Amino acid sequence: MPRFCFRKDKRGTRWATDNVTISCFVWDKRATGQQIIIRPKSAIAGFYKNPEQAISQERAEEIIQAIAKGELCNN
Repeated sequence: MPRFCFRKDKRGTRWATDNVTISCFVWDKRATGQQIIIRPKSAIAGFYKNPEQAISQERAEEIIQAIAKGELCNN
């Protein structure tokens, strides 16, 4: 599972992970059942490894709008 780098290493030279897997939960109020979908980080729209690679707020909003329209659903 993808690991996000939340902090710099002890020397402050590179981004380090805390070895905790991240997860995102999305609730679709229209759903009639439960489904668990596991995606590699390459398939997660907007995933970035550390804060220096973060996407813009505008890009994040574009992704959310596309998901809401069903454009990024790859079940």
